Amino acid sequence: MKVQFLPQVRKTIQRNGMLNPRDRVLIAVSGGPDSIALLHALLALRPEYDLSLAIAHLDHGLRGESREDARFVRRMAKDLGLVCYFKRADVADFCKRKKFSPEEGAREVRYAFLEKAAKKARASKIALGHTMDDQAETVLMRLVRGSGPKGLEGIPPVRGKIIRPLIGVRRNEISKFLGQNKLSYLTDPTNRDPRFLRNRIRLRLIPFLEKGYNPRITETLARTGQLLASEQVKKESDKPGWGDAIRARREGKTTKIVLDLSKVLRYNEMFRREAIREALRRIRGDLKQVGFAHVDAVLALMKERVGGEAALPGRFKARRGYDEVIFEKDLPEDRQKPFALPVQVPGVTKLPGGKLKTVLLPPSKAPKAWRKSEGRVAWFDAQRIHFPLTVRTRREGDRFWPLGLSGTKRLKEVLINDKVPREERDRLPLLVDQRGILWIAGNRISERAKVLPETRRILKAEFVPRKKSDG
Repeated sequence: MKVQFLPQVRKTIQRNGMLNPRDRVLIAVSGGPDSIALLHALLALRPEYDLSLAIAHLDHGLRGESREDARFVRRMAKDLGLVCYFKRADVADFCKRKKFSPEEGAREVRYAFLEKAAKKARASKIALGHTMDDQAETVLMRLVRGSGPKGLEGIPPVRGKIIRPLIGVRRNEISKFLGQNKLSYLTDPTNRDPRFLRNRIRLRLIPFLEKGYNPRITETLARTGQLLASEQVKKESDKPGWGDAIRARREGKTTKIVLDLSKVLRYNEMFRREAIREALRRIRGDLKQVGFAHVDAVLALMKERVGGEAALPGRFKARRGYDEVIFEKDLPEDRQKPFALPVQVPGVTKLPGGKLKTVLLPPSKAPKAWRKSEGRVAWFDAQRIHFPLTVRTRREGDRFWPLGLSGTKRLKEVLINDKVPREERDRLPLLVDQRGILWIAGNRISERAKVLPETRRILKAEFVPRKKSDG
């Protein structure tokens, strides 16, 4: 053979310990040049390792030609005497349901199919046709998107049972191998579609860099990915364990991931970034679309006062708690809609989160501790209240005169000082008269309407929160 294609594949396999004697290997074959080259490389190496080979082909259903592609692969498998595991999937519907891009959706469906096919074939390895060019494109794509060191590792040669024997081979070498051996393959027109970032990098950015900056940019990027992977392995072994610095916390039906700032802030910024990415990985399941800007936003939260939030990809968010950052799903149903309801005095006012009971009493009926709010019960001098009353959620610019202080403060400051969690602030009922806030239900009462020795009529207000079992 005129090119060094097979020796390079053999070298990659040996260097990364990809194959063992008598392995059963499932080969992912799309019909494109890379997968056809992979198939024939493993056929050539089959006697050397005494391999059992099978083929897997997934019809994504994204192109009109996909059925013909499937027929091509299945016919070729039959000619080679290999079993072909085949499936047709509706990737477009999957992407719509999961809100994935076509690239992400196709990848998720493909890997799930390969895992199931490998079990059926009793395969110990799944061989994929990623090349050195794919590696370089991945590193550059993640750099453009703002990935951290972990993301810049690129595509691993081996991950579990998945192996990539062509990861050290250039596409031009594959083309020569296919041409010299007169091997037929399919071409996918979507590989030239500029709507996809990977295609723009492959067709525009890398040729631009090769021409104007580094003719061997592909090899350089691939080598950078390998070096970063090696450094990451060393860092993983050297860095402190996450321990309880990152932990899961169950709240109702949802699980949140909590970053303990008292532990994370002991270390330098690089460690903090890694902790943030690890927390994101745990809450999201992966780090797709997570870039420097998202990590920076969470870093900024660490320096903010309680209550700050940062939006994250995939409809997740991070919010600043007390000595912690909480990562969670950003659920619209968790957000309290603003409300403002007239209060019946005496009477019962139904609220989104419970009910408010009010009654007018003579001073003799008030307890000795009437000067203070008693949990969810508060007492006011009815003659100092400017009726009618309203119960509502907080508004921009709200001010409040806390009991015992000499003047008003911003309501936001009061809630922060009282360590009311951010997610609860928009749900707190506020009892309001025509002059302002009288009571933060379950929290403080106002100095303005407190009961005095000369008080002749008392308003008792009681907030009864709805029980979880009430729905």
